[in-house]
Amino acid sequence: MSLPLSARIGGAAGPMPEVWGRIPQRNKNFTGREELLDRLRRGIASEVTAVVPHALQGYGGVGKTQMAIEYAHRFKGDYDLVWWIPSDQPSLVKPTLAALAPHLGLPPVSTMGVDEAVGAVLDCLRRGEPYARWLLIFDNADQPEELRDNLPQGDGHVLITSRNNRWEAVAATVAVNVFSRDESIEFLKKRVPRDAITPEDADELANKLGDLPLALEQAGALQTETGITVAEYLRLLDDRTSQLLAEGKPTEYPVSMTAAWKLSVDSLSEKVPEAVDLLRCCAFFGPEPIPRDVFVRVPQGLQQPLAGLLSDPIRLSRAIGELGRFALAKIDPQTRTVQVHRLIQALLRDEVPLSAQERMRDDVHRLLVEAAPPDVGPETWQRFSDLLNHVEPAEVGASNDPKVRRFAITVVKYLHAVGDYSLARRLVENFLDQWTADTAEGDPEILRGRFYYANVLRSLGEFGAAYDIDKVGLEQAERILGPEYEVALRFRNGLGADLRARGNFRQALEHDQQSLDLHKEISRDDVFSTYQVVNNLALGHGLNSDYVRARELQQEAYVGFVTASSTVPVPSVLNAWNSLARAVRLCGDYAEACDIGEEVYAYGVNELTAEHPFTLRAGTDSPSPTGGSVKIWAKPSNCPRKCTGVSCGSTGSTIRTRWPPRCASPTSSAPSARKRPPSNWRRTPYAVIPRHMVRSIRTTTVAWATWRFCTVCTGTPQEREN
Repeated sequence: MSLPLSARIGGAAGPMPEVWGRIPQRNKNFTGREELLDRLRRGIASEVTAVVPHALQGYGGVGKTQMAIEYAHRFKGDYDLVWWIPSDQPSLVKPTLAALAPHLGLPPVSTMGVDEAVGAVLDCLRRGEPYARWLLIFDNADQPEELRDNLPQGDGHVLITSRNNRWEAVAATVAVNVFSRDESIEFLKKRVPRDAITPEDADELANKLGDLPLALEQAGALQTETGITVAEYLRLLDDRTSQLLAEGKPTEYPVSMTAAWKLSVDSLSEKVPEAVDLLRCCAFFGPEPIPRDVFVRVPQGLQQPLAGLLSDPIRLSRAIGELGRFALAKIDPQTRTVQVHRLIQALLRDEVPLSAQERMRDDVHRLLVEAAPPDVGPETWQRFSDLLNHVEPAEVGASNDPKVRRFAITVVKYLHAVGDYSLARRLVENFLDQWTADTAEGDPEILRGRFYYANVLRSLGEFGAAYDIDKVGLEQAERILGPEYEVALRFRNGLGADLRARGNFRQALEHDQQSLDLHKEISRDDVFSTYQVVNNLALGHGLNSDYVRARELQQEAYVGFVTASSTVPVPSVLNAWNSLARAVRLCGDYAEACDIGEEVYAYGVNELTAEHPFTLRAGTDSPSPTGGSVKIWAKPSNCPRKCTGVSCGSTGSTIRTRWPPRCASPTSSAPSARKRPPSNWRRTPYAVIPRHMVRSIRTTTVAWATWRFCTVCTGTPQEREN
C-alpha cells in the first residue's frame, strides 16, 4: 500500500477508519519518538514490521506498545480498518483475529468456527476486499513461529511489538531504546504540573531512573499526586535502591524501575491502603484488560480487606481512580476495564510470599467464577471472551475448588459453542491432566470435563477417540455415581451420538431406546434431557429408514420442547423443528415439509440471526428459497403448452426461466413483489435443484418460487431433489 503524501509525522490524524477494533486509548503524554515513528512509517509500507527493544533486551517498559498505539491514532486516517490483537497468549490470537470476520462481510465465528473464520479473514485481507487499506497490530508477541500462520498477506500493513529480538530474522525491525535525555525531560515537563519541576531536576531524575519511560511515568505520577519535591524523591529513591541492592535479590528488571515502583506503592498505601490490596489482586489476573464488573459482586470466601472494599462501591471507585492517578493501572472508562502493566504485575507478585500467592489466586478464581454467566449462549459470549484472557494466567486449572472447576468446564463449553475446537481441546486436556493428578477417580467435575472433551473431539471428527472417552466415562459414572446421575445420562446420550457418527445406526437406535426408557423410569424433572433423547431416537429411526416412526417421535420432541420453551434453549427448539420438517419430507409429504421448513427458517432468523449455524442448517435442509436449496417452477412432462424451460439432466425436471410462462393465462401479467400472483397460479409441490445450477439460469422466476405451476398445466407434478 503506497503512502499518501499527507501521511507525515505530526500531521492531522484524519477521519476515523470504518473499522476501529480494540485500539487502546491514546496517551496524551506521549513524547518524542519522532525519528522512530518516521522509520516505522517508512518501513511498514514495504513489509511486516516488528517493534523490538534495543539496549534493554528482555526489559519491559521501554514504550513499544505506546509507540504502536501512537502510530495507530496518528495515521488512522490512512486506513479503512485498524485491528488490535493482544498476542502475549498465543492461543488467544486466533479468536481475536476471527472476531474481525463480521466487519469484512463474513459470517460470524459462531457460524464457521474459529479456524475457518481465521482463514476467511486472512483471505479477505489478502484480496483487499472489502478493505485494501488495513492495519493489524499484534501486541507483545513472543516467538515468530507462534504467529507465522496468522500473519496476513496483501497490500495492508502488519505491525508487531515484541521483547524477542528473534523477529529481526523474519521481519523488518525498529529497535526501541529508552528515552533520550531530551525526551525524558520533555516527558516529565508534560507529566508533572507546570513549574513543579525544573529542567535541571528533570535531568537528574531521568539520570537516576535510566530514562526508562515506565519508571519516569511512575515518578511523574507520584510527584503529581503527592507534591513531593524532586530532592526528596531522589533521596527516597537512593534509599530504596541501596536497600534492593543490599537484599541481593536477582531480578530481570532495572533496579531503578523497582525502586520507583516501590515508592509509588508505598505512597499509595499511605493515602488509600485498600487500593494496594486491589492492585495486588490485579497482579494475579492476566495482563489484558480486566472487566470492571469483575469487582462488582463479593463472592463467598473472599478474603479481607478485599471483600470489604468490593462491598463498598464508593471506596472501590476511589481505589480504582487512585490506581489510575498513580499510574499503577490503566483505567479505560469507555470499555470499563482496569489494566495493570505486566512488568508491574511481575514486581507485585515477587513481593508476595508464596503462601500468600496461593490465597491471592484463590481470590481471583472466586472473582472470575462470580463474574461468569451461569450458562453459555450467544448473549453471554462476549463476557466469556473477556474472562478467557485471564483463565491461563490466573492458573484456573490448578484449583481444586468444585466451583472453579465448573467454571473452567463452562469456558470449554463456550469455546466449543463458538467453534474454537483447538483451544477448547488444549484447555480441557490441561485441566484434566491437573485434576486427575490429585483427585480420586469418579470426581463429578472430572467426569463433566471428560464429557465435554468427548464433545470437542467429536466436533474435530475424532469419532473413535470420542467413543472411547464416552464409553469409559459412562462405565465410571454409572459404577461410582449411579445410572440416574446427571453426568451418567449425558455420557449415555453422547455415546449414542458417537455410534451414529461411526455409522453404527442399528446399534445407536437400540442404545437410544434404552436411554429413553431409563429417562422415563427415573421420572426426572428435567424434561429437556428427556426430549433430547426422544429427538435422538427419532434421528435414529430416520437413519434406519423408518420415516413414519421418526416423524412421530420428532413431533413429540418438538411439542415437548415448545411446551417447556422457558427452559429449553432456542437452538434446541429450532433443531427439533427442522428435524420434523425433514422427517415429514422423507415421508413424502412435500408441500407440508415446505411450509414447515419456511417457518423453521423464519424462526431461526428472528431468534438467532440468519448466520447462526442452526439457522443455516435449517435453510440447507428445508427446500426453501432462503436456504441452501432453491425453489423453482417445474412443468409436468405432459403439459399441453410449449413452456419455455431448461432441462436438469440429473433429475429430469424442467425449470422455467421465463416470466410469465407461456402456459400462463394470456390476460394475466407477472406478479409484482408486493402483490399476490394471478389467480391461475397455485401452490403445489416443486422441483429442487442445487444452488450452483441455479446461478447459471437465474431469472426473476427464482425469486417467485413460492408460486408454482399454472392451472392450465395438467398432470401431477413430482418433487425432484438433488
